[in-house]
Amino acid sequence: MLLARGLANVEGDQWVKHRKIINPAFHVEKLKHMLPAFHISCSEMIRKWEGITKGRSCEVDVYPYLQTMTSDIISRTAFGSSYEEGRKIFELQCELQKLIVQVLQSMYIPGSRFLPTKRNRRMMEIDQEVKSSIKKIINKRLTTKENGESSKGDLLGILLDSNDKVKLQGYTTFGLSIDEVIEECKLFYIGGQETTASLLVWTMILLGQHTNWQDRARDEVSKVFGDRKPDIDGLSHLKIINIILLEVLRLYPPVVALERIIHEETKIGDLILPSGSQLMLHLMMLHHDANIWGDDVNEFNPERFAEGVSKATKIQASYYPFGGGPRICVGQAFAILQAKLALVMILSRFSFKLSPSYSHAPHIILSLQPQFGAQLMIETYHIYPGNLSLLNMEVMMGAVVVVLLVLVAYGWQFFNWVWLRPKAMEKSLREQGLTGNRYRFFFGDLKEMVQMAKEAKLKPIKLTDSIVPRVIPFNYSSAKTYCNIFFTWLGPRPIVHVIDPPMIRQILANYNQFQKPRRNPLTMLLARGLANVEGDQWVKHRKIINPAFHVEKLKHMLPAFHISCSEMIRKWEGITKGRSCEVDVYPYLQTMTSDIISRTAFGSSYEEGRKIFELQCELQKLIVQVLQSMYIPGSRFLPTKRNRRMMEIDQEVKSSIKKIINKRLTTKENGESSKGDLLGILLDSNDKVKLQGYTTFGLSIDEVIEECKLFYIGGQETTASLLVWTMILLGQHTNWQDRARDEVSKVFGDRKPDIDGLSHLKISLLLQAFTLILTCSAYHSKFATSVWRSIDVE
Repeated sequence: MLLARGLANVEGDQWVKHRKIINPAFHVEKLKHMLPAFHISCSEMIRKWEGITKGRSCEVDVYPYLQTMTSDIISRTAFGSSYEEGRKIFELQCELQKLIVQVLQSMYIPGSRFLPTKRNRRMMEIDQEVKSSIKKIINKRLTTKENGESSKGDLLGILLDSNDKVKLQGYTTFGLSIDEVIEECKLFYIGGQETTASLLVWTMILLGQHTNWQDRARDEVSKVFGDRKPDIDGLSHLKIINIILLEVLRLYPPVVALERIIHEETKIGDLILPSGSQLMLHLMMLHHDANIWGDDVNEFNPERFAEGVSKATKIQASYYPFGGGPRICVGQAFAILQAKLALVMILSRFSFKLSPSYSHAPHIILSLQPQFGAQLMIETYHIYPGNLSLLNMEVMMGAVVVVLLVLVAYGWQFFNWVWLRPKAMEKSLREQGLTGNRYRFFFGDLKEMVQMAKEAKLKPIKLTDSIVPRVIPFNYSSAKTYCNIFFTWLGPRPIVHVIDPPMIRQILANYNQFQKPRRNPLTMLLARGLANVEGDQWVKHRKIINPAFHVEKLKHMLPAFHISCSEMIRKWEGITKGRSCEVDVYPYLQTMTSDIISRTAFGSSYEEGRKIFELQCELQKLIVQVLQSMYIPGSRFLPTKRNRRMMEIDQEVKSSIKKIINKRLTTKENGESSKGDLLGILLDSNDKVKLQGYTTFGLSIDEVIEECKLFYIGGQETTASLLVWTMILLGQHTNWQDRARDEVSKVFGDRKPDIDGLSHLKISLLLQAFTLILTCSAYHSKFATSVWRSIDVE
């Protein structure tokens, strides 16, 4: 209580009286008249910073300057003096704060304050010195009143006017005694200064960290005021600065908690608290609760207040930077107005960013303060009204804006992307015990990866050799060097390789947390469908597409499978003509699987969709080239020969699929029912979009096209790959070929294959499509083991 016994610490009728007397000091009209004093105090600080910077960037600990400025504002506006006149009071109050913090950190024993300890004696001395200094200011004001000078209408004037009532009436029911006036002065000397200095210092620290918001705030200042001196009407129209201050007060509230005590049994919610219970209201914890503010609760995001405080949270009444209820801080408008004007003037004259020497250490004395100061790199930024006209300033700043955007924004982002972030990530991975390759600037392991892949392709392997060293040579080599979990570098991005089964299972099961990485945007030209969407979009696409592959649907597809496979068999029979000869089976298998996709998913034929498959295959090869080179953001827009060809292919594929879609839509318009194949299901979902006007439960035509692209290429590639390797292995291991043929003969005999029979093939479980080949003719020759094909896409 030595710090101040004023409004903040009185209760009941006393609080009502004090609040009623003090309220008028902070009405809007009073605040408007304070603005010139705010401007003078802030201008003095600005001049000091200009003297330090002298047109260059240099480090400044801004916190002491902000404390001095806010103290000067309190002195000028509340007590009609200057900072220098009240400096001794502020210094003593700061010393007293530190001693009080020590007291609060020790156990209080009733009566211990009367012990003549060194700390107790010093606290009493400070209290007497502060009271004496304030008494001098009061006496000076009373002397001017006695000389006929009218009351200034500031806080001290209002307090002394209330004291006049006490002198007239002889009691303090409607006024304050001189001792009460002194205590209110003590409170506003320390409270008024601490609140605004805390708000401003955290605002500068955050804007020094998030320079994009600093730039937005500066642009707003320029638009609102131009060459004009800041006024209260303009300050009230600063939307960007307002939401910045709201967010700063959320993250760093001046007061982190409030205390209350009850003197009788009280019910609150479902609790009944006994008399004497003390309550701690944790405002800071409330402001940092992810359940209320969202997952970005610890991030600086002023945008959350774009629609006002009430819409910023999931739960109403969750924001109390100045307390709440009737006892909300009486000077909050005073503090916000100071902060706005100071920010306007600072942003108009300086740009700033965090200094490397700044150490982030928020701590509590009475308010939330930076423990080791607020070191910022400050540089003069001339947009504030002065000797230059607005036109001259705009011309002058044009070059600066360009340099800042190009050299600072892009330059710093690029450096962070190619060096700072990778090195930080490498450090983090190694600290957790992971081993892996050392990061190499820009390319990482890409050059070595591409070179090893090229060398591997030049060396065919034996049928008995492991295929892993040839297919993924770099990864195989790294796995041998390290262990089941290691990391390599794809450019500046670390790739953590996992060969541990439980961990793989965990990653694949948790699809929301472990999402597919965003690759070079050019790779998305191949298809942006189900395989490449995430979150709610993936759930929607999967739900729509799933019915196309239910067992009953597959049963009805079997005749189409049989037709496509029979056409391929006839071609082979035309080649062999009853004798053994060499056949490269892979192109035929690709044609067959493509034809199956066309018939079953899109109701067309391979010949109708042949152009799409050819274009997609060409696009695959171009994408492999893209993946083997370092991706630089924005490079896809360069008009290179490869980029142009990839864009042309994309447009041709979309156009071809659109023709198939339009053909199907025409048949629907003519009254033909949906075929129930994949295309039919996708278009049925599009009908919902047309009816409802939005894509929550259906797919747009663009999304339908992307899903078609994905199934044209993905459906064909998967089955063709499975079949070609099956035939190569059975051509090598003819005993298994014979066992599979015997099983087919036992299950089907002379019958045409059906879905029930295929489900009973144990030996050929993974070769169900292959058995169609075995049963469609009497073709019983052994498959050639010398046929080899490389695959460009894993």
